[in-house]
Amino acid sequence: MKAALSRPTHQRVTHTVGRLVKNIKGPMTTRKIAAIILTTILLLVSNTQARADISPPEPPSGTNPEPGSETTNVRMVSETVLVEIDGDSPLDTGFGDVTATFTMRNLGDVDEQMDVRFPLDQTIGWGNLCSAPSFINPTIDDLSVKVNGNAVSTQTTYQTVPVIMGEEPWPTTTIPCWANFHVSFPVGKDIVIEVSYTAQPYDFGGYHYSYVLITGNGWKDTIGSADIIFQVPYELNDSNFISCSPQDCEVTTNTVQWHYEDFDPSSNVMVSLSSPPLWQSILFETQNTARNPNDGEAWGHLAKAYKESIRENVGYRSDAAGQEMYQLSKDAYQKTVTLLPNDADWHYGFADLLCWNAGYNNFLVDSETKAWIECVERVQQVLDLNPNHEKTKELIEYYGEFDGMIDFSGSQPDYIILTPKPTTASISTEKPNEVKVMATATDMLPTAQAIQTPVATMAIAVTSTPVLVQAPNRSSPVTYISGVILLVVVLLIVVKFRKA
Repeated sequence: MKAALSRPTHQRVTHTVGRLVKNIKGPMTTRKIAAIILTTILLLVSNTQARADISPPEPPSGTNPEPGSETTNVRMVSETVLVEIDGDSPLDTGFGDVTATFTMRNLGDVDEQMDVRFPLDQTIGWGNLCSAPSFINPTIDDLSVKVNGNAVSTQTTYQTVPVIMGEEPWPTTTIPCWANFHVSFPVGKDIVIEVSYTAQPYDFGGYHYSYVLITGNGWKDTIGSADIIFQVPYELNDSNFISCSPQDCEVTTNTVQWHYEDFDPSSNVMVSLSSPPLWQSILFETQNTARNPNDGEAWGHLAKAYKESIRENVGYRSDAAGQEMYQLSKDAYQKTVTLLPNDADWHYGFADLLCWNAGYNNFLVDSETKAWIECVERVQQVLDLNPNHEKTKELIEYYGEFDGMIDFSGSQPDYIILTPKPTTASISTEKPNEVKVMATATDMLPTAQAIQTPVATMAIAVTSTPVLVQAPNRSSPVTYISGVILLVVVLLIVVKFRKA
């Protein structure tokens, strides 16, 4: 499979704004204004390298080891990195098990001994290693190291860094920054270093798994070769694979990988996926519904998994695959409520999907109004089954009581958006070979040319046909007076025949 292109800046900003605005409660107009402001701000800052302005720092992921502060003649001859992404971990984790093997060779004339160091806190989003603490994501705490197959101990270097919050002076905190381990490098001999640990994804409009290559620049000359492999326990497709960076990755059945030779790394690598645990859930529930097509709970779990796959913790899928998964979620929810028509919780889950779509995307609907009608219809279903449904009350509060679409002032909710608007009462005269005369109470006075004298028989009808009476030509007093007289005549005739 050819690697998909990374999302353009405006799509990434749209994803970000969608989730930021989600935290703003109140009428939809307020939230839409906020969305415009946030979009403008993020577009201005999204082309800079300092992503700290719009997102928290990334968690520890993966990185090359680097030598100590001294200059070295040891070269990284090759490296192979395998990140095995766990699809069975809890839905909010999706950890990756990293195993990285480095072949090192001393190209100098004398043996070298040094403390090789490995970063434990990689706040890459702030631009440096160990530059600021990440309160959202902990440091690597399960690093193990082997040298030529033998386990070695590590020593941790701590660093005091500022906690950037509020006004200066900022408070400081001490964090584990580097794991150090001693290695001897004899001249001309290959030394194999193996490190393993658990990496965390960065959840921001998809699960981002990254690996830092640039720390390998501290070794002698170029890196001879590198194979960076991210592996998932299922088949990759356009729905679960979002993007890779750099874009020259190769996507196979279940891996995303890069191969480089004789290079100085100038950037790091990253792969963005739909939540692997959620995708595993989708696969499981798809099989479950195939085996048990009348199991409403199974359809509900499938619907929820699709919904959460496009509504990540931060950001959401708005591409073609996101729209497809929205439709699959909607179809599965429809099956659920058909099989479990009296289950208010599943109706709520369906309402949550539809209202989210109305508030942010308008996927697969002709208009925003139609999207809100779908949403409110499902909310009505929930409240008819359980007027005190707590999550639905929270949903209503979140969307600012649907900005006038539902009136909760009475003893029962009034679903205004679902109530047909009344038609306009009009007067109609209709006979063969006659001209229709229609007027509403609020119409302007007609001109004489717009009316023909009616015959003796007239009928009163309610119609929504457009009014044919024309507005007066105020520039002509004669026309105006004539119009008044003719209108009075018409009304007298109408009253006469109504009495008859």
